[in-house]
Amino acid sequence: MLGKTVAEVLPEVVAQGFIDLLDQVYATGQPFIGNDMPVQLVEHATGQPEQHYVDFIYQPLTNEYAQTQGILAFVVDTTERVLARRQTEALQAAVLAAVQRQKQERENVFQLFEQSRAVICLLREPDHRIDYCNPAYQALFSSQTLRGRTLAEVQPEATTLAALLDGIYQTGTMQFHPEVPVTITRSIDFAPVTRYFDFTYQAYREQDRIVGVALFGLDVTAQVLARGRVQELNQELAASNEELQASNEELGEANHQLKRTNADLDTFVYTASHDLKVPIANIEGLLDALGRELHDQARR
Repeated sequence: MLGKTVAEVLPEVVAQGFIDLLDQVYATGQPFIGNDMPVQLVEHATGQPEQHYVDFIYQPLTNEYAQTQGILAFVVDTTERVLARRQTEALQAAVLAAVQRQKQERENVFQLFEQSRAVICLLREPDHRIDYCNPAYQALFSSQTLRGRTLAEVQPEATTLAALLDGIYQTGTMQFHPEVPVTITRSIDFAPVTRYFDFTYQAYREQDRIVGVALFGLDVTAQVLARGRVQELNQELAASNEELQASNEELGEANHQLKRTNADLDTFVYTASHDLKVPIANIEGLLDALGRELHDQARR
């Protein structure tokens, strides 16, 4: 390559502007520094251009009169560094996008939680500290402050629930408890109200480690009360059926008694009719005999 021009040795860089930069440095006497500059270089083995990146300095060489006599070109191939950095940047961008998506998804989920009529509470760590609860869950505890407090502080009497949550936190096993009665005291001016919930308790994880228990409750008070009312109506209907059956039995007995009375009456009428016919027949015979006797006497 000695004695040849740059354009003769690397003709592919002419159109990429590197010869113009050399001309500029030579004409102005001002050095030029390039960092991670892209350049297409022909691969001699394949004859095809390949993408490279270089750090380089074009340093003018001057004489004692400050006249440019030549240029020192110091070039370092930084392709691997640039590609590694770009890969890292791409990974970072992908991670950031994933984090942002997770953040947005988390916000969307919490928006659904906030608007849900189901009671939702997220408890963290072994002491079951309330990390989040939606308005429906907060309403169960009137004006108490819930977030940041442990279950033992909010419900010291709920020892059975605490033991249940301990088991779920340790084993990760989901639990479902239907129609759990919950007594709600909204204020001192109103009597306590009992409502019923289907509760689901489920462990949730972060980085494959159980960090808390999620509590989901669906109000089924209307169904429980409706089923209780249906049972009451069924009991009332059964009692009515028993009363009706007893009445039917009494009516049947009365009907049987009436039939017996009618039969006795028919027998009495028949007997009385027969007893009355005999005297009448005797009287008719006497009257007939008397009539003949009187007729004979009149003829005499």
